[in-house]
Amino acid sequence: MTTAGNDGVDVKIATPEQLASYTKAQEQIDAFKVPNLYDAKNPNARVFVALFDGTGNDAINDPAHITNVGLFSKQLENINGKNPNIVSQYVAGPGTQSGVMGTVDGALGVTYNARIEMMYEKFERQSNRWLQENPDAKISVVSVGFSRGAEQAAGFSRIVAERGVQNILGKVGRPASNNSEQSDISYTVPALVKGGTIPQALGLFDPVATGVPSMNDRRPPDTVITGIQIRAADERRLQFPATNYSNDGLSADGRFLKVMVAGAHSDIGGGYEKNGLPYRNFNMMSQFLNGTLGDNLIKKLDVPADPDMSVIHDSSQHKVYWIKMSERGESNSLDLFGKKMEPMNPAMEPYTKNAKALGTQANSPNEIRLDSKDAAKPLPATAQEGKSSDKPAVDTGLLTMADSPSSRMLAQFREVPRTPAQPKL
Repeated sequence: MTTAGNDGVDVKIATPEQLASYTKAQEQIDAFKVPNLYDAKNPNARVFVALFDGTGNDAINDPAHITNVGLFSKQLENINGKNPNIVSQYVAGPGTQSGVMGTVDGALGVTYNARIEMMYEKFERQSNRWLQENPDAKISVVSVGFSRGAEQAAGFSRIVAERGVQNILGKVGRPASNNSEQSDISYTVPALVKGGTIPQALGLFDPVATGVPSMNDRRPPDTVITGIQIRAADERRLQFPATNYSNDGLSADGRFLKVMVAGAHSDIGGGYEKNGLPYRNFNMMSQFLNGTLGDNLIKKLDVPADPDMSVIHDSSQHKVYWIKMSERGESNSLDLFGKKMEPMNPAMEPYTKNAKALGTQANSPNEIRLDSKDAAKPLPATAQEGKSSDKPAVDTGLLTMADSPSSRMLAQFREVPRTPAQPKL
């Protein structure tokens, strides 16, 4: 066991058996049939991608610890610049604000609803713009999140299903903010797009519902036609119980896939200096997202060939008050009252007719690499860490990890704003 440099905790190099969990997960993902929500040949097709970061994660103000969600945001910003029919928006994780509210939010996730409302406002404005430009626009939604952000992604999907696209001309009340628990919004005119009519997809990096999120209904609504969850097999902190959005493997109706891979919480979601495992998880989620978007829009990252980059972090060492368990706790409840997930809305069936196994599409992890031109543009410096400068990266199956600050749910509770120069905790 060694100390992981600036990551500040002990690490273990992933064993062949642990690396094999990624081989198994990749096989499951290759076989997963995913519908295409965006047809580039359809002039009316529009996709909104909602990105929710985890607790303590802020890709804008703390790029040195950027997570996989933040990396998606960087790439999708470039895509939006070339294709205005695909638009993404990013919301930083709970606890990223300064002051006492940041501390409380980091501990309890009290801005769960407020951050969902912030994203809905972004979605609402973009959708109103699309519909003003083209009244025949057909909008779909893809939501991705990490940790508590994954729970927010699921909660956001419910809001979209309930409200559809509201008309901003009839909007009244106080919007949500980083320092509010809830918004106070109502609408005085009919919705532009009715609820229950927008097809959705859901991507979840190791969801954790500690605090306020656990008190809310996070069941994927009946308009979510496909979803994937990547769960950490080596997270042991008492404060980070896993939320199971479906059983292991493929759900009975084929809508959801859950895979479990080696790594601690942020080895899944990203943010550590040793980043092989996070990159592998980024690539698997990229394959899913490319399937929903119908093209190889998101570029895969090179997995470092150095075995020392393929490590599992002891996340319990980040804070003295983390309690390490022999086994991780888990919850199968997605609602405080134990409500069950709804079956898919029959109105969504036409959107599933084009579903294809991800492995049969031209977006396998080995097909897309970041060339020097692309790597120089969208990805921050952290996305280049771990690459060998004297030999090309090889897809050896060796994984590294970067435990994003999101894994340190309470580790970022500072009373001052973080800056890019802030040392890693």
